[in-house]
Amino acid sequence: MKKYLISKDKSIKMKKSMFVTTRILENGGAILFCPDSEQGRMCYFEPKEFELWEANRLEELLKHPNMNLLLEGRFLVPEDENQIEIQRQLREEEALKREKDCISFTITPTLFCNARCEYCFQNGVTQNRMNEDTMKSVINFIKSISSRYGAKKVNIRWFGGEPLLEQQIIKYVSYELINHFGRENYTASITTNGSLITDDVLDLFYCCNIFDVQITLDGLENKYNQIKNYYNNKNNFSSVCKNIEKCLQREIFVCIRLNISKTNCDEIMLLIDYLDEKFKSYKDFGLFTISPSTVSGSKDDCSLLSYRSEEIRLILGNIYEKLYELEYDVLDLGQVGTICDAYRYHSYFIDPDGDIYRCDRLIGKKQHSIGNVYEGIKISDTELLSCLTQKLPEKCNSCKILPMCQGGC
Repeated sequence: MKKYLISKDKSIKMKKSMFVTTRILENGGAILFCPDSEQGRMCYFEPKEFELWEANRLEELLKHPNMNLLLEGRFLVPEDENQIEIQRQLREEEALKREKDCISFTITPTLFCNARCEYCFQNGVTQNRMNEDTMKSVINFIKSISSRYGAKKVNIRWFGGEPLLEQQIIKYVSYELINHFGRENYTASITTNGSLITDDVLDLFYCCNIFDVQITLDGLENKYNQIKNYYNNKNNFSSVCKNIEKCLQREIFVCIRLNISKTNCDEIMLLIDYLDEKFKSYKDFGLFTISPSTVSGSKDDCSLLSYRSEEIRLILGNIYEKLYELEYDVLDLGQVGTICDAYRYHSYFIDPDGDIYRCDRLIGKKQHSIGNVYEGIKISDTELLSCLTQKLPEKCNSCKILPMCQGGC
């Protein structure tokens, strides 16, 4: 991604960044936040410093000790800088980048699942599993794309359905790709409900370089069991928590995804307390984290979309504040080119039939397929580039967090 040049030339006239958010404190000082740098920065102003900021007396402000942070964090930018145009260039650069050292692929070996979550975005999609011909074609497709664009490394994400229903496919594809790229150039992760993890599965993870596991928990015992609605009652909250600990004991990183909906939003805070108490020691070693996410949908289902925006802000604000207080790194506060895979040139989500999509939420919905592993990508470069470089809604250009969102999903 393009790096900004930070000018400390005093002759250059500066202006306030349009992306600065201010929180005024009781003592008259303020905390300023600006996401328009790689890490995002916060800055504390004493009352007198904040008076200078508010009065736009920027030259005086820069004479104060430690005020270089205002330049390094891009709270101040050159007066002639077009900040919206720079953000557009960043998005385009990220979207159109073709030659890559590492390319990621998401493989869905099956759309069958042993749970029946009410919010699953794959409800209504035909359930099937990958056959041997498709499996071999997936391997050839990955090799071909990687060779064409100069990628020496690949990253594979196993997805479903419940991918651990097809362990032999995971094993075969992984072994073939590891043999081709080399173990040091092959990384993998898996998204699973965690119910099928056993000692043998953990051995499989090691053999297949899977050291990053995402597991969804939707509530404590009763709520979780109600939402997951497993076909086999032996799969439940307690057994999944035991499986999480098995992963952590084997030094496999675990991210717990909290899918927040109307059904469970009243219990998420209690779940966070439970998880932090149970797995805190692993968090301290960098092996465990918690990531909240809202369930997608419409105003007529279990998503939060029928709630007023103020209610949603309150629910999510309390959750993020809780996780922040517990020292979980839940927000990427810095500048990004895009947060959506669909806006990257290399975006490959493969379903059990070998059809290719640009987003995991489209997997199995054939009308959205852009090609397949047998014949390759079917849409033209012109069509693809038109999608990748489309303009953002006008309201985004006045948003203070545009650098860390870039229009969202």
